[in-house]
Amino acid sequence: MSAYVIGVVRSAMRLDTLTYEAREPTDREVPWRVEQACTLRPLAHGSHPELWTAWHALAAVDRWDAATRDHVLAVLRATVPSVDAPGDLPAIVHEMPAPPRATAAHPRAFRGTKHRPPRPRQPDAVDVRPYLLARRHIDHVLALVGERRGSDPYVAWRHGVDATAGFEPSFVMYLLPLLTACRWSEVGAFAALARGVDPELRAALVGVYLEAGEPARALGWWHHVLAHPAEQRVEAAQLVGRSGVAKLAPVEPAVAAVVASLPAQQQWWFYRGLVVGATPVYLEAGLALGALSCEPPPGTLDVAAVIEATVERLADAMDEDSGAAFWRTHLWTMCGHQPELAAVLASPAFESLHPAAAFWLIRIADSPRWSPETAVAEWRALAPVLPRLVDGAVEVAPAYQRKLVEDLGDVYYWAVANEHDILDALAHCLELALRVAKPPFGTTSVLGDVLAHIAVNLETWEERRLVEHAPDASFVVLEDACKRANQARLVGRGLNRLSQFAPALLVSSFARAPGALVQTADLLAAISFESAEALLVAYGRSPLADPALADASIERLCEMIAPIAQAGGPNPVRRALRQHLSGERTLSDAQVRGHRERIVAELDVIRLAAIRQAVERMLAARVGIERIAGPTVRHAVAMLDGVDVHRRQLRRMLTATLAGDAQWRLRHPRTQAWLARHPKLDREVWLRGIETTGRIDGIGEVTLAIESDPLEALKLGTYVGSCLGRGGHFAFSAAAVVLDINKHVVYARDARGAVIGRQLVAVSEADELVCFSVYGTASLERLEPLFRAFDQAFAAQLGLPLYGSDDEYVIATILSLDWFDDTAWREVAAT
Repeated sequence: MSAYVIGVVRSAMRLDTLTYEAREPTDREVPWRVEQACTLRPLAHGSHPELWTAWHALAAVDRWDAATRDHVLAVLRATVPSVDAPGDLPAIVHEMPAPPRATAAHPRAFRGTKHRPPRPRQPDAVDVRPYLLARRHIDHVLALVGERRGSDPYVAWRHGVDATAGFEPSFVMYLLPLLTACRWSEVGAFAALARGVDPELRAALVGVYLEAGEPARALGWWHHVLAHPAEQRVEAAQLVGRSGVAKLAPVEPAVAAVVASLPAQQQWWFYRGLVVGATPVYLEAGLALGALSCEPPPGTLDVAAVIEATVERLADAMDEDSGAAFWRTHLWTMCGHQPELAAVLASPAFESLHPAAAFWLIRIADSPRWSPETAVAEWRALAPVLPRLVDGAVEVAPAYQRKLVEDLGDVYYWAVANEHDILDALAHCLELALRVAKPPFGTTSVLGDVLAHIAVNLETWEERRLVEHAPDASFVVLEDACKRANQARLVGRGLNRLSQFAPALLVSSFARAPGALVQTADLLAAISFESAEALLVAYGRSPLADPALADASIERLCEMIAPIAQAGGPNPVRRALRQHLSGERTLSDAQVRGHRERIVAELDVIRLAAIRQAVERMLAARVGIERIAGPTVRHAVAMLDGVDVHRRQLRRMLTATLAGDAQWRLRHPRTQAWLARHPKLDREVWLRGIETTGRIDGIGEVTLAIESDPLEALKLGTYVGSCLGRGGHFAFSAAAVVLDINKHVVYARDARGAVIGRQLVAVSEADELVCFSVYGTASLERLEPLFRAFDQAFAAQLGLPLYGSDDEYVIATILSLDWFDDTAWREVAAT
């Protein structure tokens, strides 16, 4: 509760402080509705010592001298009278007895020379305090102490005018002490406005005055409040006082009329908008758009027309994300925070964009709002970017406009995340984005920030030009490699490292060997940045990286290639050349030149292979093997870099598995402890699993089974491109599935053995089989019935119920520390 002491009120027998009190709102939906009152509280005896001295002295006055005058003035100057004045008071008797009259016989007016006259009778002491309430009594007391009748010591002392406070007694008591900072003319204006107000409204007006902090503003807001219908005035005063708008100049009459016509909730948000700096025209636009329903931003423009036109044109495109109704109101908020956006929306170039591209640009403009802490700085950086995105998009065919906007939007996100200059990043990447925004490339954005990884780190214009003018086939290969978000993330990470530490190799191989380049980038992403830097720096110092190698003798070239080929890498040295060099056959000079040209053309492929072999040796050493044998092992070991929370345990499991120890997980004490807590679980059935089959039109026979190979199980996200895959944000959860005995992955494979769908299943702490969402490369509508049948059959074999209630389930972590709960698939329960 907040309190403010207005002044001191005197009554017949006591002094009280007049205090404005307001309790904090109890309903957060209506924060302006507070309990307000002007309350009398006894004046503390320790305060106002001079006033208390005078007050006590006036309780018994028997002399009307200078001291009494000082006490009377002290009380009248420091206090205002209570409206509760006593009724008729007896007249104050102050005349003294007449002195003895002189006569001829007694010229000294007393008998004899030794006789003294009688002492005059003193008047009875008078309690003057009740006489300081009504005007006529106050005038009498003032006359007794030698002051002029009709004067008002309070007004003279506080306002410096010789006037009498001839106002309503309630105004004098409750409001006059509040107005000590006002000119006397302002006091009269307040008195005229407050005539006849009831106590509740009076308290609310006090709140407005205190909030305004300046008399002229308060007077204007009192006019505003009292212009409302009588039944609305209290709430209007509360809205003005509690919203903070009273600290601003009162609104114009036309705006006041608009506000007065609104429901209280919208009045509140209108006032709050004014407080944060919004203009009335912006807020009225929010009303027109139906958007004024929360704390407004500090908008300044009338954006109603441009937003209505934008939403009408992009309504179908907006169905992709939240719908037109949402964006109508959200665009108003965005334009309030980002006034430059309104100019973009109204520009002819934006209006000419394909709806899908235009809407995607709006979504980019909305991105800073996801991070309130950095939104202002991000928008300032983004504001000059949007017109450039629009100008770039109008240069390409409508079918490619969204792709260009998305690609450059991803460059913007990359620059923000990496604290890189945004305009610099866009300048580096614009030509590359335009390069792939036309046939023969796809119309879907897949490269995104991969462009930034390539271009931003290339230091020279010549390097960027060579990439930009690479054959179409190079960009097609890159797009094909980045069709899945996880893979794009990995390829981009590897290209980033190559562009920093081996830029010449990246530039030349992108044009000549894009497939090998992408393969190398993917593998470089499997090790830390520091490891990749050390490896690439070592490569750069090696003879293999020397540009002069292309001019070396054919013998030197073959010598450099031999160890790479022997380790399983590509070998452009054909048998005929090897036989020629060994003396087994003779080739003509022209034939030797042909062989040499072929080898030189493949040098980038050889260099990239050498880098991959170095990465694989590093990965193999992590799990105690000499070499990576096959893509499944490579994938498993590469997962180590993306599972920070489980890296140590996963490395131990992979080391044991690759050494032939398939029981490592089962022997672990924590695994044994979990199994001991669940004696109902049929361990053999759970570990062995079951197998079911079904058919899908167009695919044929499909087999569903628990995956028992942990290296294959680690691919559960990679196979279907989900966030649990390598490069995904929740790859650590794939490690949790293969580490914990209470979790399994079920794969659906076609007749060729290719995975077309997967599902996680787990045993809860309540001994229920909990089945999670189905993911797949095939249609889920056709896959889900097969998984539903498998789940039911597996639960029956285990003798466990299928989870399907609304109760919470608990899936324990055993060897893992955390995992991503994908939420139970409740369709299981529905059957």
